[in-house]
Amino acid sequence: AAGAVPGVTVLDVDPGVETNRTVITFVGEPEVVLEGAFQLMVAALERIDMSAHQGAHSRIGAVDVVPFVPVSGVTMAECVELARRLGERVGRELGIPVYLYEQAATSPERRNLADIRAGEYEGLAGKLADPAWKPDFGPATFVPRAGASVIGARSFLVAGRLVGGATLLRFYVLHCIFIPIVASVLMIVHFWRIRKDGSLSGPAPVMLDSEAAKAKGRR
Repeated sequence: AAGAVPGVTVLDVDPGVETNRTVITFVGEPEVVLEGAFQLMVAALERIDMSAHQGAHSRIGAVDVVPFVPVSGVTMAECVELARRLGERVGRELGIPVYLYEQAATSPERRNLADIRAGEYEGLAGKLADPAWKPDFGPATFVPRAGASVIGARSFLVAGRLVGGATLLRFYVLHCIFIPIVASVLMIVHFWRIRKDGSLSGPAPVMLDSEAAKAKGRR
């Protein structure tokens, strides 16, 4: 559906058998991507019934998450605006609850995707009944077939996690501190064994008396 919008280029379609979840990545000019995302949501909501859905990945809706990622010639602030415009339109025209996350979040408590997904689809009805979890757009009512959607703006993900300062620090500590310490300990043990055994070679062979006599006779 997104690829049918003029100007949209679909880069990847990654269906997961175990997770029963498909990740679709596409690019284009901001307004084109905005329309592509909406048309994709319309098509998904027509085809997916969350009341019968099972999968290993956490989720709260048929279109679980829609992140806008700045690639080139667009700022994060512009992606935030796109996310909010899509959320407003989805809530108004499609009638499903929408939460904004990451850079588009309306409060710190909603910045983390995992916090919004807590309880997953099965606990969504109870979450929507809690005033603290009133959707940013759309009705605060449970729609069994569609669930809810999370829309936002964020940076690139690598292996499912953001590469930030904390990640780089852990990488530095691992390679510059932990690995040298382990290598040093192994070297100490190695030289201790050499010192303990007396040399790099094993002990001299032990000959029985009969073997010693035969060896002496051959001299």
